[in-house]
Amino acid sequence: MISSMAEHKEMQAVDAFPNYHPLVVHFPIVLLLVAALFQVLSFWFYKKEFGVVTILLLFLGVSSAWLAATIFHAHPAELSGTAREILETHEQMATLTQWFSLGALIAKILSLTTFNRRWWIEAIATVLLVLCAATVSVAGHHGAVLVHMNGIGPMGNHLESEEHMTPMPNHSITH
Repeated sequence: MISSMAEHKEMQAVDAFPNYHPLVVHFPIVLLLVAALFQVLSFWFYKKEFGVVTILLLFLGVSSAWLAATIFHAHPAELSGTAREILETHEQMATLTQWFSLGALIAKILSLTTFNRRWWIEAIATVLLVLCAATVSVAGHHGAVLVHMNGIGPMGNHLESEEHMTPMPNHSITH
């Protein structure tokens, strides 16, 4: 009976997530911030291994950002007012994060493979990663505001149905 109750609680926990965006989106946040840190540290510890680790972190960050923005994207229902503005900024920052991180990945690969870690290509990668760290932080903050201050997302609140892309019950919000 106890195992039956445990299974029931686990199923309720899984059902509480209408999509996996909140579970997936934390990977690119951490990976891209750590990649930026490794890139900055590589100026003091100028070793090829730091560059390889940065590329690996960037590749995983770019890949998981793409997954979070496409396959596991949360689709809010019709929002208005402040919530709509916050969502638009969140999505703009997420898009910028994807472009900055992809550019940084390309620059870093070129630095290690073609340009022998010349300062100017390392500077380009660093600037792109710092911009990426800023935009992913802003996107994450706006995502947190949507969830914690506007109640968008938890248990499917204010989200469209994944199956039919129609609003789930009680999903209009105004602020």
